[in-house]
Amino acid sequence: MKKKGMAILLAVTMLSMTACGAKDVESEGGEQINLQMVNCAFGIQFCEVEKEGAQAAAAELGNVNVSYNAPQQASDIQAQVDMFNAAINQEPDALLIAALDPGAVTQSLQTAKDKGIPVIAFDVSLPDAPEGSVAATVHTNNVTAAALAAEHMWDSDKLKAALENAAADRPLVISVISPDATTNTHADRIQGFSDKMFELADAAYPGAVEIKGSVNYEKAASSDAVVVISVAIAATSSDQDIRNCAQSVLGEENLGGIFCVNEAAVTGLLSATTDGTDLDPESGSYKNVTVVGFDAGATLKNAVKSGWFYGAVAQNPYDIGYQAVQQAVKLSGGGQAADVDAEAKWYDASNMEDDDISILLYD
Repeated sequence: MKKKGMAILLAVTMLSMTACGAKDVESEGGEQINLQMVNCAFGIQFCEVEKEGAQAAAAELGNVNVSYNAPQQASDIQAQVDMFNAAINQEPDALLIAALDPGAVTQSLQTAKDKGIPVIAFDVSLPDAPEGSVAATVHTNNVTAAALAAEHMWDSDKLKAALENAAADRPLVISVISPDATTNTHADRIQGFSDKMFELADAAYPGAVEIKGSVNYEKAASSDAVVVISVAIAATSSDQDIRNCAQSVLGEENLGGIFCVNEAAVTGLLSATTDGTDLDPESGSYKNVTVVGFDAGATLKNAVKSGWFYGAVAQNPYDIGYQAVQQAVKLSGGGQAADVDAEAKWYDASNMEDDDISILLYD
């Protein structure tokens, strides 16, 4: 993120602190507060911006040290668990964790609790964590945010035109592409998008809408389906498997829409469509398919700006990292931490340069 954009973002972030109570946070005078922060992966732009937000909060508060670590790949679950355990062994004042696999850190969370080390979950919620082991969660409500993507796709002229030609003998297919179904973030986005799209489509075609592709999300139609919401989950989170998943989705008959749950899914789809040119709304092989994404980053922003993607939902990773440190410092001072919901917003080619949107679109 450019320095100018970071300065603007910091100013906006500080304006939002009042609602979250962060203005009352102060580090102990002269006493060092040590935090351990374990993120999803190095090289993921979203994670890097979270790190910047955390470091900015620490610098503002003073006497706060954030030790940061993350595995090289988002598939390195065991590596992250090992890092989390090593962080616990450092016995910091508080721990911050964005778990790749919430189930994999259950024992670690119990260990932290037994040692009296408070934990802040950021970006990824930990609903099955041992009772009392997570003091607060700072993240985007991914169910609500993904529902926003469904609403905007539903309102697109291109999808409306495709719906007019849908019938029981030729149902319109709207697909979801996800690199996995184990990460809570991705699972919530699949749930939020598919449930909202089901609701919208069922209002238009009562009883003639189904969700298929994964037993976790399936809903049957009470009559022959006119709209099919198809959930496609890659075999693994490797680039090749996500690309293969995207190619399979593109092979769906009467495909009308695609929702990519994260940057990896976006990249996989672009790779499967000649770097996105096959999605060109004027000349592409899939010009009639409405595609929406989630998050930002240079690749997705270019796809939206080029018209290959109809738009996307952006989180505020800077604010997530910033607020996570704020809540951790509250705990270290003996105070109470609170859950924080970082707002997500829709952007497309028409508004992505607006001040309130551009500050969320990291590079």
